[in-house]
Amino acid sequence: NKKKINVYDIGAGNRILNELINFDGIGNVYLIDPNKNLQYSYNKLYSIFQDKESIFKISSALSNKTEKINYYEAHVSTSSSFAIDQKKAIKFSSQYKKKPLKLRVYSFSDFIKKYKTPKPDILKIDAEGFEYKILKSTLKTCKPLLVQVETNVNNPFLNQTFFEVYELMKRNNYKMYTILPYYGYYDYNSNKFINTTNDVNYK
Repeated sequence: NKKKINVYDIGAGNRILNELINFDGIGNVYLIDPNKNLQYSYNKLYSIFQDKESIFKISSALSNKTEKINYYEAHVSTSSSFAIDQKKAIKFSSQYKKKPLKLRVYSFSDFIKKYKTPKPDILKIDAEGFEYKILKSTLKTCKPLLVQVETNVNNPFLNQTFFEVYELMKRNNYKMYTILPYYGYYDYNSNKFINTTNDVNYK
């Protein structure tokens, strides 16, 4: 129909989701991230898109409720997270800055009221271990047609999120279309990728 598809990219900083290019001219794209690296993603997408007025940058964060919480900035900006605590930040001190920022996060319903955004038709979430809280809050307000979400099983510093997210989606009558497994994690203490199975050839 004549209405544009609304695409939310939550955790959009410092990278471009290749699929977004398919929505040039037919979709409104909302790039959402509290990190200053969001500007890079916006600039990159802006340089590619012909329909430049359909790209929106929102420097903010979502959770299951509106409050101020700790945001741990990482030296590699895409690893910054609300999901870790002080204990983990100390343990993985080579990755994180010493002092967290106190940032406001919004429930999904409060977020769309504050920023006057439409409900998403397509939702992508990559929030470094914070995916479950964002999804739980979102599904109380709307049911996007498609959800792409990154989850963790054996990450050493982010919580296990796959099974929680899977069950949440299942309860809300979603079907898993595909899964892209990545069996391992990056050990920042040794600066090496650690395989947790020998059955996968990453190269």
